[in-house]
Amino acid sequence: MIMNWLLTILLSIFAYTLYSYYGMLTAGATTATAAAFEMVRSWMSFGLIFMGTIGFSLALFYGSKASEFAVTVVIAIGVVVSFAFSAIVGGSQVGMGNLVGLGLILGGIYLLK
Repeated sequence: MIMNWLLTILLSIFAYTLYSYYGMLTAGATTATAAAFEMVRSWMSFGLIFMGTIGFSLALFYGSKASEFAVTVVIAIGVVVSFAFSAIVGGSQVGMGNLVGLGLILGGIYLLK
């Protein structure tokens, strides 16, 4: 059971890091349609989404073996990873409210386990 949780967490981090990087690459797109078509024009963009989707699917697979709340946990981990990615790579400002929200999310993940 602990190994299922470990794989769920690691695969969620992997998937959402790739999703966040793809979002950073396509941030210059003027519309959502342009961002969607960016995926099929570039092998790198397609690879990021493809590998992220595989990681997300495996995270849900292993998480569902450990708990019925796997979808909730994986999505909450995604919020935390996206926040960390934007703070570290994107250079966004982190305030006290952000940290309190992050703590509440992490606390919720812990309580769902």
